[in-house]
Amino acid sequence: MAHPSTIHFVLALAAMNNWFVNSADVEQAFLHCDLHETIYMQPPAGLEEGWNKVWRLKKGLYGLSQASRLFFKHLAVRLKEFGLVAATSDESVFILQRGTSVLIFCTIVDCILQVGNDPELLQEAFAYLLKFYTVTDDRPVTWYLGLGFERHSDGSISLNQSAYID
Repeated sequence: MAHPSTIHFVLALAAMNNWFVNSADVEQAFLHCDLHETIYMQPPAGLEEGWNKVWRLKKGLYGLSQASRLFFKHLAVRLKEFGLVAATSDESVFILQRGTSVLIFCTIVDCILQVGNDPELLQEAFAYLLKFYTVTDDRPVTWYLGLGFERHSDGSISLNQSAYID
């Protein structure tokens, strides 16, 4: 999970350089991960009551303590295959530099903040993700992890939590 101070730094970098800021959300992320240990669960309440059975999980499931870490490992492999390299200071941040083009991905579970100076490279990376996942696209970013984004004409970025105000 990218550290909040890292995300603030990357956003400041984007604002200073007037870079593009997008976000993506991987749908049903945990179902992409095979479990490597044996885990059983009881069927949800109301489903075939009277069964005296448990289910063996084969895939990650929301609420399962291992699910986030398993998905991160799965996503990290895909991002590295694309050419991104994990930052040494924060393993949830991935960076790619191609010539003068820069691409930065900050990952928090199934949410990805995408920052870069080259719209074609951003699109190429997004298309690569679509080969493996169903991904919602928020270009340019308007909402990320409970924060509203507003980009101003001078390149600055304002963050707010107005959705939480009655």
